[in-house]
Amino acid sequence: MSKFLAFDFEYEHDYTLIGIHSTLEDYRLAFFLNQNLNIQLSRSNDDLDFSQDNCKFPFYIYDDENNFTDWSLISNKHAYTSSATVEKSNLFG
Repeated sequence: MSKFLAFDFEYEHDYTLIGIHSTLEDYRLAFFLNQNLNIQLSRSNDDLDFSQDNCKFPFYIYDDENNFTDWSLISNKHAYTSSATVEKSNLFG
């Protein structure tokens, strides 16, 4: 007699992910999305920071309290951050 346990469920996601391919800069795309979707995306004070990889991604957010919805826009182009120090050296150093 064999016994097995099966879980039959579907995981419901509570978000919708939309990918946009564009040559526009992130601030320009946020501007056009605001105009056409009647939202108010604004640049967050804190970018999405991956300091171990020396890069940051611009992050825009809008909290729509009337519809209980949060909007986020994350740029796919990162800003390279360097923490390396420049050392003075001569030609034969």
